[in-house]
Amino acid sequence: MEDHVLELKEITKTFPGVKALDRMQFQLRRGSIHALIGENGAGKSTTIHALLDLIRRDAGNVTFWGQALSASKPLREDIGVVLDEGCFPETLTAPQVGHVMAATYRRWEQDTFDAYCRRFALPEKTAFKDYSRGMKMKLTIAVALSHQARLLVLDEATAGLDPIVRDEILELFNEFTRDETHSVLISSHILSDLEKLCDYIAFLHQGRLLFCEEKDALLEVIAVYSQAAAFDAIIPISAKTGDGVEDLLETCGKYAEESPFLFPEDVTTDQPERQVMAEIIREKLLWCLDREVPHGTAVEITKFSERDSGIIDIDATIYCEKASHKGIIIGKNGAMLKKISSMARADCEKFMGTKVFLTTWVKVKENWRDSDFLVRNFGYSE
Repeated sequence: MEDHVLELKEITKTFPGVKALDRMQFQLRRGSIHALIGENGAGKSTTIHALLDLIRRDAGNVTFWGQALSASKPLREDIGVVLDEGCFPETLTAPQVGHVMAATYRRWEQDTFDAYCRRFALPEKTAFKDYSRGMKMKLTIAVALSHQARLLVLDEATAGLDPIVRDEILELFNEFTRDETHSVLISSHILSDLEKLCDYIAFLHQGRLLFCEEKDALLEVIAVYSQAAAFDAIIPISAKTGDGVEDLLETCGKYAEESPFLFPEDVTTDQPERQVMAEIIREKLLWCLDREVPHGTAVEITKFSERDSGIIDIDATIYCEKASHKGIIIGKNGAMLKKISSMARADCEKFMGTKVFLTTWVKVKENWRDSDFLVRNFGYSE
C-alpha cells in the first residue's frame, strides 16, 4: 500500500511582485496528521490552494496516492476539503446543502451527514449566511466527513472559534485518523491546537519550507528545558513570526496578579520625554534597516520645545558609524529618511498626545560605541 498519501515536489508560485511559494516540497504519510504553520503570508493557504489545483502552479508536481489530481476525477472524492472561507450558497440551509452534495458525490452518505448536523446542533431552517463562523465551519466539516474521504485538507479550520468549539472539532479529527488509512493536512497558527493534534509539523516562512519534523522530536527539545527548573508552563514562540505569542499572553494572564500602582496612574515611564522620543526614532531605524545597517546607530534630541498652541517641535540627529551607512539611512533622494521620520513622528504624536513637527539629520561619528562618554551622552548607560 502506498505509504505517502500526498507528495509535493518543488512547488513554485509567483503572484505579481511576490514569490508566494519557493520550491515547496514535503510528504504526508498515511495515517498521520500533518500541520502547516507560519505567520500570516507565510504560504500556508497558497500551498493548500496549489495542491488542490485551485490556483495554477508555476512549477512542480503534486500527487495523491501516486496520482495527479487532474488525471483522476474519482480521486477528488477521496479528499475532504475545509477552507477558511465558507463555500456554500448563502441562501441554502443545512438540509439543502445535503441534497446538493448528494447529487455531487457518488459515495455521499446522507445518514452520516444528518448525524453530524445533529451532533453539531445545526439549525435546519437557518440560511448559511446567518450562521456564526463556528456553525459555518461545522457544516463544512460535516460535508467533508460524509463522502468517505480518506484525506482531510483543512485551511485554518479552527481559526476564530471559541475554545470549546475548537476542542470539539479537534476531537473529530482525532476520531477520523483512528482509521489508519485516513490522514489529515491542516494549516493553523494556533500552536496549542497543533500540540494536541499533530504528528508532523512543517514550518513555512516567506513561501519556503524551513523545516518539517516529527512533533515528538520538537517536544523533546521542550522536555530538555522543562528539566532545568520547575516551570508552570513552557510555550514555544517565534520572535520572528509571532507564532505562539497569543498563547504566551493568555498563559501569563493566568499567573499575573494585580498589584498596587507603583507610580501615579498618569505616569507611563520614568524616562525623560527626550529619551523616549530618541528611542522611538531608533526603533524605526532598526525596523526599516535591520538587514542593511548594524545596530551602531544612536539618536540625540537636540531640540525639544512646545509652542503656545501645544504643538511640539523636535530636532533629532541620527548618528551612524560609517559614511556608507549614512547613505543607506538617507536613501535615494531622501526616501528612506523620510519614511523613518514619518513612522517615528506618528508614534511620537501618539505618545505625547499632540501634534509633533519632527526634523531629522544624519551624521557619521565613527566608533561611537567605543566611547563611554558618547554612550552615556546618548542615554544608553547611567
